Amino acid sequence: MAEGFALNVATGLDRLEKDLAAWRLILAKAKTLPLKVMAAIVIQDDLVLLSRLLADWGLDNALLPGLEPVVRPLTEPERSLRWPIQNEFVLSVARLRQQFAGTNGSRREESEKNKRWLAEAAALPEDAFQKLEGPLPVNAFGKGPAQLQKTLNLYATYYEAVIKAADDPASPLPKFQDFVHSSHRTFIDSFLNPADTVFASAGFEQVWEPFTKLILETDARLRLAALQVRLRKPVSSQQIPARIGQAGLGYYDPFSGLPMLWNPSTGRLYSVGKDGRDDEGDESRDISVTVPLSVSVQPSTRR
Repeated sequence: MAEGFALNVATGLDRLEKDLAAWRLILAKAKTLPLKVMAAIVIQDDLVLLSRLLADWGLDNALLPGLEPVVRPLTEPERSLRWPIQNEFVLSVARLRQQFAGTNGSRREESEKNKRWLAEAAALPEDAFQKLEGPLPVNAFGKGPAQLQKTLNLYATYYEAVIKAADDPASPLPKFQDFVHSSHRTFIDSFLNPADTVFASAGFEQVWEPFTKLILETDARLRLAALQVRLRKPVSSQQIPARIGQAGLGYYDPFSGLPMLWNPSTGRLYSVGKDGRDDEGDESRDISVTVPLSVSVQPSTRR
């Protein structure tokens, strides 16, 4: 890609478009959470570069039509975490079976190292992937065959609910402890099959939020880039806030559900980002891009 831009802008943009298209396909088809995160990271990096190019009013508008297909908002398969969540269930079951069999492989240590690197690259908490792992039985009774089956049943019920909720962005993901506390438990059952006791005492809760917000951030950057392309097209009367609103729901801020915000004093178009606060397009707090002020017919009030 760098070689392409060294040749000319048109060649560089062509390679950037192809890279975005390829990684969006990977994002849609990713079956594991690390691959989904990797795709989101590369797409965001590409979009940061693209948005900087679109902020240059000297960029030839004749090059814009080829950009529109690759900066459309995320599709449902690209946005969905269904398959990565199913894979996490499979991994959790495998970890449980290894614990009961008393085996641990060296590959796990290498895998954890790679996940920590990936979390850092995605600006996620260092232990983001580890917080998705279920707790393991820590006592003798907790390692019996009955305990294994009970734990597997609990995992299956919980992950099934998470997978269903993951397809609806407006639906909060269920909490593991709710499934633990809702299970019927007698005194004898607690003694012989203490899955609920083990999980409750551990205070375990899976944390999916960093990953769902990473996907929303990717979608926000795509929508901002798409709006940059639209706003570069000359108009005779409409002001920028009106043009942002008329782009439609598909280009609204995925974090707020409202039109993207516009700061005319700085020429920044932005999403409120994962903290949900309007920081006037501050790059360190909001997800923002620059729109050349010459596209505005006249100064307008930020909304």
